[in-house]
Amino acid sequence: MEYDLFGETATDRFDNLVLLAGFNLTWTHFVGKQRKHAHYIADSWTKDAFRRMGYISAHNKFCHLYLNGLYWGVYNLSERLDEEFMESYLGGQEEDYDIFKDFEEMKNGNYEAWGEMLDLSHHPQNYLRIQGKNEQGANDPSLPNYLDMDQFIDYMILNFYIGNLDWDMHNWVAARNRKEPGKGFKFFPWDSEHSFLSVNHDVTKDYVEKRASYFFHVLKENPFFQQKFSDRAKSLLEKGGILSPDSVAYHWREKSEEISLALIAESARWGDYRRDVHSYKLGPYNLYTPKSQWNIEQKRLFDTYFPMRSARVLRMLRSQDLVKSEETHVMLHGVYPNPVQAHAKIFYELDSFQATSIELFDSKGKWMKSLLKENKAKGLHELNCNTQSLPNGLYFYRIEAGEHGVWGKLFIGGNR
Repeated sequence: MEYDLFGETATDRFDNLVLLAGFNLTWTHFVGKQRKHAHYIADSWTKDAFRRMGYISAHNKFCHLYLNGLYWGVYNLSERLDEEFMESYLGGQEEDYDIFKDFEEMKNGNYEAWGEMLDLSHHPQNYLRIQGKNEQGANDPSLPNYLDMDQFIDYMILNFYIGNLDWDMHNWVAARNRKEPGKGFKFFPWDSEHSFLSVNHDVTKDYVEKRASYFFHVLKENPFFQQKFSDRAKSLLEKGGILSPDSVAYHWREKSEEISLALIAESARWGDYRRDVHSYKLGPYNLYTPKSQWNIEQKRLFDTYFPMRSARVLRMLRSQDLVKSEETHVMLHGVYPNPVQAHAKIFYELDSFQATSIELFDSKGKWMKSLLKENKAKGLHELNCNTQSLPNGLYFYRIEAGEHGVWGKLFIGGNR
């Protein structure tokens, strides 16, 4: 089909489209609690939010569906995340893409790169290697790039925010172009409808083997991933971010206004289904209408979930040391000389008496040795560091004082 279906940001050529009926959090679900909290728009909102973060995502729009003239309800018309979609938005040819989804099903291509990425992901020190970078953190054309790290981090934070309860045992898609891998495998939100329930739902600790959540729980042990993740989580979840309370509420209201009137027809078609036709599994079996249920659920979201959720997710991540506090008790003044030859001096400042440590890491984030573990007084300090035994290259050090810390770079080079 050739048609301008989704607007300027989308392709106008389609081989496949999906009519999503929705199941979780709809009025036809067989569990009364799900019918009570039906809002219909979580999956659509999540796809759009990922696009607002700067990535491609399945375009979608709501529509009324008729089957041979018989009204069948409100559906979400969406692009399918298949090889045709990847070619349209990422370039190349359809046959060049490796695509995996749901229960690690291979939908296109072959398993080779995916398997190699799984092998690398078992060890947090492969953080740079999995991105096709050398030990100095520079792109290396001789090293395959397996994972788009920026997109991966945003994908995880988005699912953490929505509290996605039907993920990631399934309901995910990942794709990579074998011939032009670019930044590696990209993960995409899909079927994120079972979300936005309790403001306290914590999915940050859940993981499933061979899924994005497993990669995350290995990579989070790498200090450089931690720092990158922390910075991005604060950027997205704090004031002004795409996942901040005001931003989420604004875009949710836009999306809900698209279907508020249409849900009258949805209610006429399906609102009495569990009460009058098929009272299956768990009640109560009520008549569901926008006034009796949907408006109440919208009020809960705007009064409770949106104002509180961003801060709750940040707290969950801080409890795992995945988000660092803005408050700091240590200020780094740098290393001299840098590049270093045989000896270096690390200068730092404390604003109070603190138990202080300085740890050295190689370019992959692997711990090498402790340079300092002492109680230090308030004020400016200097640490003399002997680097003669270390090979040339890039190193990182972390200064921690109390519960807070900062990172610095140390480059050893030159004639020694």
